[in-house]
Amino acid sequence: MAPKFGTSGLRGLVTDLTPALVADHALDALVSTDGDGDRPLLADGEGRVVPGDILDQITAAAVGAEVVVTPVSSNSGFDLSGRFARVIRTKIGSPYVIAGMAAAGGRVGGYEANGGFLLGFAGAQAHPTIRRGAACGVGEVSQTLCSAISR
Repeated sequence: MAPKFGTSGLRGLVTDLTPALVADHALDALVSTDGDGDRPLLADGEGRVVPGDILDQITAAAVGAEVVVTPVSSNSGFDLSGRFARVIRTKIGSPYVIAGMAAAGGRVGGYEANGGFLLGFAGAQAHPTIRRGAACGVGEVSQTLCSAISR
């Protein structure tokens, strides 16, 4: 089963314009967020957009999460990756994700496809922009870029 793109899937204007914008300005990456900074956008040096829920999967793996909590509406990448000991699906809404994280305990991370990554433990590998209990799209982008640079 191929991963499905949830609410963070991008189409149209953003994905059509991004490759030219990256090429015209010789960018290694393009970073943006929505108005309140909880929905990240990252494109690579060829202008390929990495959707927010994919960034969350990269972030969860990079910070060492063992359990991931996400709503039933999120894409299936967590389930298919085999990287996590357990994936817990909740009703849609951050209060359900947070409650699921609290119930799971341990090295848990969570996210909603339309919001930032939530860290439920003190992640030693976490980029400083990712703090326990805070949702921030910038953290996901920072963690992903730093992980890519270190490889």
